[in-house]
Amino acid sequence: MIGAAFISRPMEDNSPSVNWLEVLSADVETAIAGVRAVTRLRYGGRDRLARLNAGRVRREVAAFGPPGWPVDVVHDPLEPEGDWPADPSHALLTNVPAESDLDKDLVGDLIARCVVSLHPARP
Repeated sequence: MIGAAFISRPMEDNSPSVNWLEVLSADVETAIAGVRAVTRLRYGGRDRLARLNAGRVRREVAAFGPPGWPVDVVHDPLEPEGDWPADPSHALLTNVPAESDLDKDLVGDLIARCVVSLHPARP
């Protein structure tokens, strides 16, 4: 897993979207299936979903990251919109450096170190 996968894109305003798995189910595989069912993204055949531990992300970036990037996870459920169902698990990984920020590589790599497991994005 490379840290660049966790860097904020221009449209994300330093807060990439993530999913809070426990909102969907205590069982990881059931929760991953739930994420696939409510996603508003189009996954490619080789795409993966990374499972992170939010507390570890906060601790790693605070301990080893540059000052000024207190990364956090904020629950941000999405209401149904058009053809998309509600997403009660939607959350934001806040205060993540953007592609243009000098600290992006370090913070992204620290977040990548917190990956617990990878899952196919498509079943």
